[in-house]
Amino acid sequence: PVSKFMRKALAEVPIIGREEPNNEENSAPVLTDKICLIPGDEPVVRVEDAPGNARRIFTGVDIRARVEDVWAVLTDYGTLNTVVPNLLENDIIQHLDGGGARLWQVGRSTWKIFGRAFHFQAGTTLEVRLHPNGICASGWKTAGEHICASTLSSLEARDEGRKTALVRDIFPRPFSIHVPGVPVRDITMQNVLGARGDFVHYQGVWRLQPLEGCAQPGQDMMRLTFAVECEPHWFLPVAPVEGKIAA
Repeated sequence: PVSKFMRKALAEVPIIGREEPNNEENSAPVLTDKICLIPGDEPVVRVEDAPGNARRIFTGVDIRARVEDVWAVLTDYGTLNTVVPNLLENDIIQHLDGGGARLWQVGRSTWKIFGRAFHFQAGTTLEVRLHPNGICASGWKTAGEHICASTLSSLEARDEGRKTALVRDIFPRPFSIHVPGVPVRDITMQNVLGARGDFVHYQGVWRLQPLEGCAQPGQDMMRLTFAVECEPHWFLPVAPVEGKIAA
């Protein structure tokens, strides 16, 4: 079943806080239709600095499944804790028009130092919105409208990210771009202002798209990517937070 594969694929994302500097040139700032990932392999993870105490985190994986099936898994809000690793709490506060929802989620990371386990957790109230024809078709904006990451080197994309301010309602560039005519489905999430949570700013985009060029004959293949930018409150160090999200 797709849910079982999702659980395995997402659970295997390595906990990292930063790419090695000498790997930056080989790290793609965006995934294109010319790049095929290995299904079942570790997802690609990229972490970029943003202004202030903030990060932008990108991850992607190719899955042997239909877009419709993975969409159904990610929009089954009550069971997200069974497919998203390190999700300690997942409560539905309210169902929203258009298939969205308002959720309370708490994520947790664990480190072992000299055999002793240390835990870090952070929570936020999220508003989830569905964009079955893509975020831009819904009238929302992304940073990808201002820069074309596919034309930038890894270092150029990082430099651009350090200068690009976090602006509410302008979502981070999706980690996957597509050729004209290829449909995409997006799911946005954003922290609710004034609600409880450990983030000053949190907004991201799940993107789902078919991959006909990467699929074997008779098989369905799709790409699932996530792009998020986050800024915790000043009293929370950003390194453990980025590690939790990347995981």
